[in-house]
Amino acid sequence: MMAMRSIQENEVIVRVPRHLMLTVDTIPSSFVTKFEEGVPVHAILAAFLCHGEPEDLEPYELWTKTWPTRKDFEHCMPILWPDFLRASLPPSVSGSWKSVRKAKLEFEYESSHQNILAQQEQRLRNAWESVVAVFPETDWETLSYYWLIVNTRSFFYLMPGQEPPEDRNDAMALLPFADYFNHSDVACNVKFDGQEYVFRASKTFILRELSSSQQEELYLQQYLGNYQVMDTGVCYRTEVAACIMYMRPEDWQNYVLGYSTRGVDAKKSEDVIKGWIRAYMEEADLTIRELENIRSSMERRHQGKAQMLLKRWRQIKELCSIALKTVLC
Repeated sequence: MMAMRSIQENEVIVRVPRHLMLTVDTIPSSFVTKFEEGVPVHAILAAFLCHGEPEDLEPYELWTKTWPTRKDFEHCMPILWPDFLRASLPPSVSGSWKSVRKAKLEFEYESSHQNILAQQEQRLRNAWESVVAVFPETDWETLSYYWLIVNTRSFFYLMPGQEPPEDRNDAMALLPFADYFNHSDVACNVKFDGQEYVFRASKTFILRELSSSQQEELYLQQYLGNYQVMDTGVCYRTEVAACIMYMRPEDWQNYVLGYSTRGVDAKKSEDVIKGWIRAYMEEADLTIRELENIRSSMERRHQGKAQMLLKRWRQIKELCSIALKTVLC
């Protein structure tokens, strides 16, 4: 996205009226009712793009011509990559580590920022099963392409007063033209306020050093998982998890409940957190070396993907390096 003139703060850039959006409300009800109740919204939207009547799809024709092709997705979407490249994805995406033996968690927690690839694959499989139950002739490549379009170009969509669904993915809509902003530098996971970019990196590496009793305590106090490392340091949840590593259980409970700061040691917290960040830097170094070693022997069509992974891992390493200098508890 490139501005061709100066744009003032709070100036309206684009308006998308509701009637132009592609939602389950704007799809003909005769199409939506073909599906059983509870079928994911992504599945219905993708099915409509596959099997909708030509006259119903015609209003979106100019817009759909601006969408990426399946080949574009094959280049940049890990869900379509071969296994040997998936193995080099960051742990938050792949759910696996190279340098750390990942222990089984005693307490599970939900996170939209961990094991992203496995969650995405499961949602795509569910969508496929729902669509072929109604349209048995559906082609896998076509359906998966439109599902990826919906998955990567949707905006949160909830009418005023409407209760959010249990799965936020069921409160999504496609917005003509506005989907360009979903892929600009100002994205939902990368924010620019005119002064700085803030990159959010949520990792699970902290959990590998926590005992079962510590995990249980964090879980009971709702501080288990969803930790963030940024170029300005770490989030409060990470600091709380660091404290449990050295504080007496009673003191830690009083601290998180706001009763007392007895036992809190800023230097000890800092040392714990820096140890966790260094562990992630080691993972980055190992993966970078592996990618550099195998890149030259890859098929040419995969070299761009390897370069993309290298760039991301170098960004992660740089982020960790900056965070090490800014961590102050």
